[in-house]
Amino acid sequence: MEQLSERADTGSLFLIGGVVATAVMGVLVILMVPTVVGTAVGVLLMGLGIFPVMALAKERAVRLGLAAMIAGYAAIAVGIALLVR
Repeated sequence: MEQLSERADTGSLFLIGGVVATAVMGVLVILMVPTVVGTAVGVLLMGLGIFPVMALAKERAVRLGLAAMIAGYAAIAVGIALLVR
């Protein structure tokens, strides 16, 4: 199996950081606009924010992991929104 270079490791960290930042922005929108519209915009923001990150990911396993992360964050955000109401 091929060893990843330090540059590839740094790129993976930036990808994970991008997913986390997108998820945090979505949660903030959901919490700041506590209506159905806020929930929809927050989840949409999470979903749309993943596309640039996915475009940068080269390996299939990395893409699947990032998609799983954003799906988990979206589920948590919707749960928080329902608890706030």
